[in-house]
Amino acid sequence: MEKSGKGLLNRSQQDKVSAQNGLFIEDVSDSNIIFSVSAETVQLEYFTAGGTKTTDAGEAAGTVVVGKLANDRVLSSLGDKIGHKSDTSLSFTSTALTTLVEFPYLTAEKYDEMRLKDKAEAITKGFSNGQYCIDHVKGVVYGKKASTATTLTSTAYKIQKTSVSATLVTGDIEIGAVEIKDASSDDRVNVITQNAAFGTATKGLSLFGKYQATPTTYDDNDAVPIRMDPQGAIYVKDTSTGTDVAKVTATGTGAISTSTAIAAEWKLLQVIVHFSSAPTTSQNLTMTLDSVTGAAYDTVLYSVNPSLSSATDLVYTPDNYMKFYTGDELVIAFTNTDGRTFGLTIYYQLI
Repeated sequence: MEKSGKGLLNRSQQDKVSAQNGLFIEDVSDSNIIFSVSAETVQLEYFTAGGTKTTDAGEAAGTVVVGKLANDRVLSSLGDKIGHKSDTSLSFTSTALTTLVEFPYLTAEKYDEMRLKDKAEAITKGFSNGQYCIDHVKGVVYGKKASTATTLTSTAYKIQKTSVSATLVTGDIEIGAVEIKDASSDDRVNVITQNAAFGTATKGLSLFGKYQATPTTYDDNDAVPIRMDPQGAIYVKDTSTGTDVAKVTATGTGAISTSTAIAAEWKLLQVIVHFSSAPTTSQNLTMTLDSVTGAAYDTVLYSVNPSLSSATDLVYTPDNYMKFYTGDELVIAFTNTDGRTFGLTIYYQLI
């Protein structure tokens, strides 16, 4: 497209419309958002003798380099138009590129269909070390290095984003792939089918709970995290009676013959016995279910001879959920011939 008599194109910036240089059209049907990019690091790249673009690892001063921003259409300092040499929002820290000069629009356009090496060298022809220019439309920095620095750090600039409002039409929404992003990578989530082999899937939407040694008390209708125990298992508390852990205790120097007397359904949590010194007489300490159903159902749940291991502390924790119905009791018995002072604690919880 050639310049019309009314000046369709600014011939100092663009001579023709092409696949590489389109015709700018401003959409005034919707508002736009000015977005500030900050803390971006731009990697400089140079060209080998054969024209291959290569990451700059410390090339000498005088080397022609290019740096591509993460975004194009870099705006002016106000953000009201595409930037240019005299009014740009782009700033960075670098000892390699230090002095901004005018971008040669027509030279860049002339070399659009040639090798990037040839285009970069044509754009920077006549540049002194440290001078650089910005293609604000394409988001590219061209320059000639003044030092061996390899990046542009603390890069900041403004770009324009379209403000979009949308209404979803009733129907199915199909997502081709879901990617989970973090600071360093994008990972595609594996689809896992219910009631099917897990297979080799390694990525999914993680469900995290929260462990607190001292749990937070939340207000009614609060959204709260799933509570976990110290080992990462989901913490479950039976609140059907509003009763937390309770205990039965006994102490003395004679025989142990202690029975619970709990007029409700309950579960056994743990039994702890401490002796002042290890018994030496070979005798078993037993923990027996005294069944409400009758003597035929009484069962020894645990039996241990503390003299065999010279034990002064015995701890019994059921491997599985151990429920006692109303009238069921736990009986702890030990002859204690040696007369050791004992302390017995039975921990339980109503259900």
